[in-house]
Amino acid sequence: MDSYNLFVKRRKFFILFLALVLPISYLGLANGPEGGTSELAFDQSGAVIYRLTRSGLYKSTDGGDSWGERRGPINFSGSLMINPLNPNIMYSGTSYFGGPGGIAKSTDEGSTWRLSLPDSTSLVMHPIDPDILYATGYTFITRGLWKSTDAGETWNRFSLEGDSVSGLRLHPSQPQFMYVESSEGIRRSSDGGETWTPPGLLRGGYIEGLDPLDPLTLYITDWTDNRLNKTTDGGLTWRRLPQDPSEQYSKILTIDPTDTQIIYVGASVAGMHKSTDGGETWRQIAEFYGRRAHLHPSDPRTIYADARIGLAQSTDGGESWTIGTGGIVATAIRLMALAPGNPDWIYTTSEGWSRSTDGGKSWSPLRRRRDDPSFLSLAIDPDDPNILYGANGGVWKTTDGGDTWRRGLDRGSRVAVDPQDGRVLYAIQSNGPTSSDVYKSTDGGDNWVLVSTVGGQPGVLVVDPSDSRVVYAGGYRGCLSKSTDGGLSWNCTGLSGTYPITLTPDEQDPRTLYVVINPGGLFKSEDGGVRWNLLSTFAGGSLAIDAKDRTILYMGHSVTGIYKSINGGLTWTPRNQGLLNTRINQVAVSRTTGRIYLATGGAGVYVSDDQAETWQ
Repeated sequence: MDSYNLFVKRRKFFILFLALVLPISYLGLANGPEGGTSELAFDQSGAVIYRLTRSGLYKSTDGGDSWGERRGPINFSGSLMINPLNPNIMYSGTSYFGGPGGIAKSTDEGSTWRLSLPDSTSLVMHPIDPDILYATGYTFITRGLWKSTDAGETWNRFSLEGDSVSGLRLHPSQPQFMYVESSEGIRRSSDGGETWTPPGLLRGGYIEGLDPLDPLTLYITDWTDNRLNKTTDGGLTWRRLPQDPSEQYSKILTIDPTDTQIIYVGASVAGMHKSTDGGETWRQIAEFYGRRAHLHPSDPRTIYADARIGLAQSTDGGESWTIGTGGIVATAIRLMALAPGNPDWIYTTSEGWSRSTDGGKSWSPLRRRRDDPSFLSLAIDPDDPNILYGANGGVWKTTDGGDTWRRGLDRGSRVAVDPQDGRVLYAIQSNGPTSSDVYKSTDGGDNWVLVSTVGGQPGVLVVDPSDSRVVYAGGYRGCLSKSTDGGLSWNCTGLSGTYPITLTPDEQDPRTLYVVINPGGLFKSEDGGVRWNLLSTFAGGSLAIDAKDRTILYMGHSVTGIYKSINGGLTWTPRNQGLLNTRINQVAVSRTTGRIYLATGGAGVYVSDDQAETWQ
């Protein structure tokens, strides 16, 4: 039997990260956009709701109408579990961006956390004794099923050693019945994990729901066809349900404990669905992107669901819903674009579209529909901030600020607008493993022409800010290429065999270029890409140049935050004080106002007016 003790094992760097608590006075909430994904948990009475987001842990004592007592840590995402006898004790299945995941524990109602068990994605608490915990292990070192009898202080691997276990369910009224998802398929134990059904006996799949009144009734998503299946004999026989609310590979079912024929499923593409006949038939009860329904402990007709744009609540079994954010800013911003002709206009895409017309001080959610396109690239017309272009499986255009979209090109994963002429657009799309097609439009995206082929997969696509004939393109398995004739022909700039993450021209001197390559570092050219110098081996992601001082640069890192250089990129120092989330997806600087914008992976958009010394 293996044992695991938090204080003597590996991953000390991660433990230190989890133990780090930022004093509340240093934590600043961004102005928006409000919303964001979260995980919910109730105390035993249901009077208190906890909401775990990527910007911290929040608490509500009024049914979710308002949220207060924001607590650390940051960069968490995953499940949340409360000890029913002592709500100060909490557990979270966590994922540290760019690092290891595991089970974290708090003994002070979420103010501080420490790693309890690494490399585990599933945690179950014993329904009678909350000090008994079960967790899964899926890596070579932690493979198997783990058990703690002292509330997660120490762990023993007590079963299924050698199986990579990713999911675990414990029956709430008969806890000797257990089901696991493993590399050997779904396996069942009826004696608390001492013995298990032989490998391969039960069907392989994802465990989606366990009937709270019958330990032999189980719902899974079959690995082979991604459809819901049901067993009423503990997995000996299975039946595919005639209807499936979603074709997703995994769904999360919530079964009413007072009437197990009532089931809710959150399907992010198809919306929230409900069944009243044990999963035989389904009907849509909400169109929002709902991951999971949470039933109130004392009233199962009161339902909460993470709608991504906020918290949805129903008091009538899902027939009607209200959605509110409660002032929480936990949005994961995927893309951010500043309007070139209007310094106060900003667009973001996260769990929907949002727009600010006052430099990020306030935000308005735009129309959100399930069929809204999701983009890999976004560009704004230099003259009209209501005209945007997005690319992903085609190039789309809106002329009403994102309310409606139409596709003008059926290919394209990157799009760029000529800063001098908003009618001129470029798009790039892979045509194979080593090259990409380049398209051009001269009428605002109404018509497109295939003009050339460039080496490599699509990566950056940038039009020179002062010379419309100069275009840069580059990507994986190819060099960073340059065109001086409007995309008709291309030449390699000398940075080859790497992946250019970002290319940033100096708008005051467009022959000065910065390229961030990972792995590689930060490169600079002062002659339009003819010669390159390695400035630093530090490689983040997005890079921006200060509007007032060209020697000041900002670089966002997808894990460790925002960095500033005051010597043209030679050395870097972090500037994260006040940030609730250090996953920086994008950094941008307004050339007019000098304001710096950070698009974070879970705390909205932060702004700074003092060269990244403070954030709000």
